[in-house]
Parts: sequence; structure tokens; C-alpha cells
Amino acid sequence: MKRTFWCIPVFLLFCILSVKADVLGPYIMDSNVPDTPAGYGRIVLPISGVYVPVNASITVCDEGGKQYVLTAREPGVPPYCYFLACGIYRVIALENCTTQSNWGTLVVGSTFEASGGYINLVYTGEVPYTQSIVQAPGTDDNVPPSKVGYNIMKVYGIETNGGGVLVDSDKKEYGIFNYTGHIGGAHYFYIKSGTYTIKSLSATNGNYIYLEYGNVRQPLSAGRSFTVPASFFSIVFSKEAL
Repeated sequence: MKRTFWCIPVFLLFCILSVKADVLGPYIMDSNVPDTPAGYGRIVLPISGVYVPVNASITVCDEGGKQYVLTAREPGVPPYCYFLACGIYRVIALENCTTQSNWGTLVVGSTFEASGGYINLVYTGEVPYTQSIVQAPGTDDNVPPSKVGYNIMKVYGIETNGGGVLVDSDKKEYGIFNYTGHIGGAHYFYIKSGTYTIKSLSATNGNYIYLEYGNVRQPLSAGRSFTVPASFFSIVFSKEAL
């Protein structure tokens, strides 16, 4: 009896380990992504039509009727991928998206053979509110990486420090500053395109303030507005006129 008692759990464990999952993942499509297992196809799941984190997914079922939800990762970063056991899958549902894929436009009821490829989720849902200006990592000469949907604004001082408040088109206010613990430091901010009104700007020593892009310097002061340039730009606080 004792031998039979131990054989049953071992047999059940063997059965569990022998079950083959039809969908594995998600995995991030970077240098650490595992190799595609034998008998599976890799499906990459990028997302487009949006630049902020949102919920978008496609639900598929295998030939046995088991359902799997394949979710997209946030935009602007390496996408998720999934390994699907080779076979025929049917689309059961789409959340906040339409699709573009190796198999054309997949809709609810479409079938496809999972031998590898991609399914791009084109976001169709409501875009949540996001901040127009976000402080970026990096100070002084350490320029931060780009961020999808934003430009980079450097705020720096020349023999002075300064700060102020910018107002976006939705009347929301954002503080900016350059102080990093010494005179003449720099901070970086991610800023959405659009027009901003200056509620206040001031420097601790001197009061020469400019919008700087390329070889152009445009004086700034409270009450004035400016449109975000198409590329990297700066707001400069200076002790002397430039």
C-alpha cells in the first residue's frame, strides 16, 4: 500500500509536466528573448496609434477551444512576443484595437496558422490624459533618452539659476527650473508639442531669459507664449544679455 501511495503523486506529476501549453509568454523582444521552442511559432505583438501606456489585447483560442489573451506592451519600448504552438487559432475578441498582421486584417472570427509572424495592434480606444511636461532624468551635460510623444527641453543657467511656471493649452501649470546644487546647472524636461504661455519666469542673478533652438535666441518673459520647436531646444537663464 505504501508503494502505491507514492506512485500515484509521481504519476500525476509526470502527467502535469507532459502537458504542452499552446501559448507561452509574454516575453520582451530584446537581446534576452529566448529561442523559439521546437513546434512553436513566435508572434510579435507591437502596438501603434498611441504613445502612452494603454490596454490593448487580442484573445485567441486554439483548436481545442482554450482561450488565450495576448496583451501588448506600452509603446516606445521593445514589444512583447508570444510563442504559439503550431496550429490554427481563431480570434475571439479584440480589446481597444484593430489589427495589421502577416495574415492581413484579423477580426473576430478570423483564423490564422501560427507559424511565426507579427500582429500589430492599432489602438482605437480612448487616450488617457497625460502630462504635457514631465521632468526627465539627467542633469547638466547628461542628456536623457528620447521619449515617444515628447520633445526634450533643457533648462539651464549661465552664471545664475532660475525657474518659473508654464501653462499648456488645457490651462494646466507646470514648474520648470535649472537648479542642481550649483550655479549654472541644467535640468531636462519632456514636453509635448503645442503652445505654452509663460505665467512666470525669473532668475536669481540677472533676469535675461531666452528660448534657444539652433542659432536662434528669443527673449522670454511672463505673459508671452511660445510654440515648442520641432527639435531639441532650451530655456536659458543668464546673468548677462546674450
